[in-house]
Order: sequence, then structure tokens, then C-alpha cells
Amino acid sequence: MPAFVSEAAAVLSREDNIAWQSRDVPPTQVQEYALAKTKDWLDAGGDINCTTVTAMGHTLLIKACIDNHEVLVAELVKRGAKLDIKAKGKSALHYCCLLTHPSCAKPLLDAGARLDIRVDEDDTEFTECDGMTAMEIVEEKLLGSRDPEASRLHALKRMLQDATRRS
Repeated sequence: MPAFVSEAAAVLSREDNIAWQSRDVPPTQVQEYALAKTKDWLDAGGDINCTTVTAMGHTLLIKACIDNHEVLVAELVKRGAKLDIKAKGKSALHYCCLLTHPSCAKPLLDAGARLDIRVDEDDTEFTECDGMTAMEIVEEKLLGSRDPEASRLHALKRMLQDATRRS
């Protein structure tokens, strides 16, 4: 493993990183590498809200949510990434709910991600959620889910309810 990867990963200590609050294992080497490369790119002047990260128009934040990379999500939120940009009609919070990633949703909700945004109608994947909010997605997915996914969906639902009360 290159030395700069572990040095960059050490910058985010467990005490000051909100992602560690719900995580019991450290990031993988692949995640550490992605974190270090992303931080280097941003430090060199890269646009944190760039929509050309993937061919589908994902931002760094959306891609990190899709990949369930909660440490990178927390870092991007801390650096001021726009929370409510959509790619293929879905925000980062929508992807967290669709893919059942509560640890990635937490920093988004803590930073004030909007709960009233609806998924755009389109012909891409996840068309069953067209027109839904994040809460509606979670409630719909709960109808047919079983553990361990059901546990993650219940955690997401509690987080969304708490965020609704705060707003």
C-alpha cells in the first residue's frame, strides 16, 4: 500500500469524523485509496460538485453514496458538497435509500439534505420510485424486505423521521 494512502487516511481521525460514529470496522484499502485520491484532486482545485464523475452524471457525493463509502461521504459533506444535486433524477439521499445505505445517509441528513425532493420520472433503473421522496422509497422497500435489509431500512426510516422533526 502506498505511504500517501495511509497518511491521507490518518488525517480523518475517528474522533472528528461523523462517519465513524456508526461504523465498527475501518475503511478497506480500496476505500482508503479512493479517499486519498479524491482529497488530492480536491486539494489541487477539483470541482467538488462536478457532474462528470461517471457517464451517468454522478457527482462525487452521489458516487460515494452508491459505493457505500461513508467516510468519503462525510468528507465531501464536510468540504461543502451540494447535497441536493440530482443525477438521473435522484439525489444522493435517494440513492442511499434505494441501495439501503444508512451510514451514508446520516451525514447527509445531519448536514440538512432536503427531504421533500422527489425522484424525477425517467426510464433508467429504479423506475419504481419515480415521483417518490426518500421516506416514501424507504416505506415502499420495507413492505417486502427481510433482515438484514429490513434492519437497515428501519434505521433509515428513524433517521428520516428525526430529520423531519428537526426541520
